[in-house]
Amino acid sequence: MKTIVIYDQLMENPISFFILDGDYTHLDRVYINSDKKEKKQAELTAIIYDENGKEKVAFLDKFPRLENTYKVIVAGFLP
Repeated sequence: MKTIVIYDQLMENPISFFILDGDYTHLDRVYINSDKKEKKQAELTAIIYDENGKEKVAFLDKFPRLENTYKVIVAGFLP
């Protein structure tokens, strides 16, 4: 199973996408930098960025073709 993340930055940048191996539906609607400080934000941050703030995932600018079974969630970063 894979999870497609629709990465939303609330109009700051165009919506982008990335794919994770596994089921990450528990991160649906989690936004990094929101007022809520929670473990899910830390988990999402660790998935996307390394300790120096560099991206660890490959961002896509077009929605990927669905060839297998995917879960789709929305998550992002609040400016």
